[in-house]
Amino acid sequence: LQFCIFKVQQLYFIKSKFLIPLLFTATSLFAQRDFKQLHIYFDSIEKHHTFSGSAALTKNAQLLFNREFGVLDGAKNTAVNSESKFRIGSISKTFTAALIMKTVEEGKLKASDKLKKYHPEIVNAKSITIEHLLRHTSGMFNYTNDSLFWQQHLEPISKEKQIEKLAHYPSDFKP
Repeated sequence: LQFCIFKVQQLYFIKSKFLIPLLFTATSLFAQRDFKQLHIYFDSIEKHHTFSGSAALTKNAQLLFNREFGVLDGAKNTAVNSESKFRIGSISKTFTAALIMKTVEEGKLKASDKLKKYHPEIVNAKSITIEHLLRHTSGMFNYTNDSLFWQQHLEPISKEKQIEKLAHYPSDFKP
């Protein structure tokens, strides 16, 4: 069973008020394939406007449960749908690390691989390893500390532009 939250909004609800009860409910109901209680749970979240997002349960690449809930834009009262995109912030670190370790386990990547293999334009890329990135010991500049971050953080940016931006920041310390 794999549980995925690909899209989330109000992140402060995830750890204590959303994810733990959801995982408990989802795993206990999985054996029965009875997702009625899960729908009731999401109905309550949606009714009380405490969270907006999308959740999916899969097993062996087969979609068992999918649900979108809440509003994407409160001012316009736009409902969340399967095409909605959310900024996910720091919660993505957990999922990213899990996927990287799965890739390491499959032999497609090594934790000792240097960042220069993928992004040589990043400062200290020849010294930074995947493990440094996972442990937050790479020395890369924390771009949220950029004085313009809060003015620009809601503007769409391509992967290429983000990498280009990161490449111009100085290193905070050696990896």
